[in-house]
This record gives sequence, C-alpha cells and structure tokens, in this order.
Amino acid sequence: MMTSVLIDDTALDFYDGRLYCSTCHQNQQAIIPRRILDSWDFSKKPVSFATKTFLDSIVHYPIINLARVNPVLYAAIEELASMRRLRRKLALLWAQLTRCCSQAAQTLATSLGTRTYLLSNLTDIDLFSISDLVAVQTGELAEHIRAAINCFALSHVNSCSACLLETSVCDICDDPSRPIWPHAFVAFRRCATPGCVRAMHFDCLIQSRNERTSVAEIFRSINFFDSRASGGSGNYGDTEITPDGLELLPFCGACRRNRKVALLHQSGMSSMSLTTENSVSGQPIS
Repeated sequence: MMTSVLIDDTALDFYDGRLYCSTCHQNQQAIIPRRILDSWDFSKKPVSFATKTFLDSIVHYPIINLARVNPVLYAAIEELASMRRLRRKLALLWAQLTRCCSQAAQTLATSLGTRTYLLSNLTDIDLFSISDLVAVQTGELAEHIRAAINCFALSHVNSCSACLLETSVCDICDDPSRPIWPHAFVAFRRCATPGCVRAMHFDCLIQSRNERTSVAEIFRSINFFDSRASGGSGNYGDTEITPDGLELLPFCGACRRNRKVALLHQSGMSSMSLTTENSVSGQPIS
C-alpha cells in the first residue's frame, strides 16, 4: 500500500542528496567524505540511517587515493604534505627493517595497531581511510607515526651495523661521519643522471655553487626533484628549466666529467661536419 509523504516530513541526506521520511532519517550526523576531499571540511551533517550505517562500516578502510581524487590538497594543506613525507619515511624504514631484522619489523608493525597498511610500499602512501584524514586534521596520526618511527624504527636502524652498510657517502663532502640514509630523503639529492645512485647532501649542494651556478638555479633544480619525489611528472619543463639550466641540476662529479667529455666530443664532431660541408661546397674554410 502506497503512503504519501509530505515535504515537511522529509529530511535531506547530505551524502547522497536525497530526501528521506522521518522513519529513515532522524537527523543522525556523519562526516561527509566528499566535503573533506573538496574543501577539507570535517563538519558533521545530517544523514539517513542507511548512509550512517554505510559510512560507519567503511570509516577505517584505506580506500581513498588522495593523489588521484584531489592532489591539490597536498599543496593547500600543510598537514597533508607533512603526512605524505612521514609516510614515505615510514615506508622506507619498513623496507629496511624487513631486510635486516624481522623482530624489529614486527615490533614496528605492532606499534601501529590496526593501521599496518601504513607500512605498504611507496606506491600506496596516498591511500587514506576517512578516520586517517580525521586524524591528520587533528594531528593525532602524525604524532602516532612519529612515535613509531622514533621509538621502534630509528632505534634499531641507527644502532645497527648491517643497516649502516645501506648508506652512501656524499659525493661532494665525502664525509663518512655524515652517512646518507635512504629514509632521510629531505636532506639529500640524488644525481640527476638516470640510473646513477650517487647522492649529495642538500647543504653541500648549496655550498658547492660556483660562478656558473646561482642560488636561484640550485633551488630550481631542487624543486624539480621535490616534484618528482612527491608524485609529479618529473619533467624538466615542470619548473621551467631551460636547456642551459639543465647543466645546473645536481650531477655527481663522475657524471659531470662524463657530460663534459660528451659535450666536447659532440662539439668536435660538429666542427668536423661543418668543415666537410664547406669543403664539398667549395666555400673557404675559416
């Protein structure tokens, strides 16, 4: 039997945009995921019983890929950008622990409770649950991850001789007392040559500038690598670096020497080609 429902007896569900009768909607409140992703809004809105049940059932599942849904939030919300760096550091430390000590790795996993998915590889650091995003906004998640990193991950890595073997030495200062750890990615830059694994301290790059390298040009190259590390395309054009500016990217000493040899060889081949063309055309050779 059909029963008519008066407009005054209905209420709007802010999740699905539909009107519900007073039996199905009694002004229960819930955070709306879309409002978080669109405008970082965590205010609770009225929803129906069905929506409330659904949202409560998925609140702890990491099903939101922020980099795909709205990557602009990383630039707009500092807490999110900081969280992404923390998660990248955690993922790198987890990979190192699993290679070195299963007991230390298990201790780290236990410290995260139900959020062991945070230990996934680098391709999954943009996955969040609704409860994760709430915890990012309150600062709770950052505090939790920092505690896990400092108390359980770094406590092992910094005192382990086997882990120390996975470090590298700065190509500029060559100081063994300042090893470069993979998880300390904000403190160093890798050589810009594809396939080269040599690394340089951030501060050493700044100090090593010469008369051909201005501070602005160094920072342009650093912005390029930050963009590539945070999921950007990594194209040189992203930071408007000109072809001449490519020489100013952080190449290691060996790659700089190789590039100079290649450029000299290319220049010599060009001169030989020009000489041959002039000889064939009968033009005087300068």
